[in-house]
This record gives sequence, structure tokens and C-alpha cells, in this order.
Amino acid sequence: MAEKIYRTGIYARLSREDNEHGESNSISSQKAICVEYISRHPDLKLVEIYDEDDGAKI
Repeated sequence: MAEKIYRTGIYARLSREDNEHGESNSISSQKAICVEYISRHPDLKLVEIYDEDDGAKI
């Protein structure tokens, strides 16, 4: 039987402390960590990345 594939999204947000300085390494790091995690799990398929900065999909 084929393994089930889960459509996966990433949502990253800035903390209030980071917001004072614009987009910091924090939000970029969050996205990178999540993308790397998903890439190591064949049952996950990345379909969207969202962030709180502008709420738009990337």
C-alpha cells in the first residue's frame, strides 16, 4: 500500500523584539529549519509558506 503524503504548510512569525528591527534572522531561520525538516520526511510535501510580516504566501 502506498504511503500517505501530507500536504504541509509553514507559518513563521516575528517576535515583538525582532519586529523593532524589521525581518531578522529569526524568521529566515524558522523557515529554513522547517523546510529542512520537511525535506527529511518523505511523507510531507511542502505546499505553502506564510509569514506574519505581510501575511502573503511565498
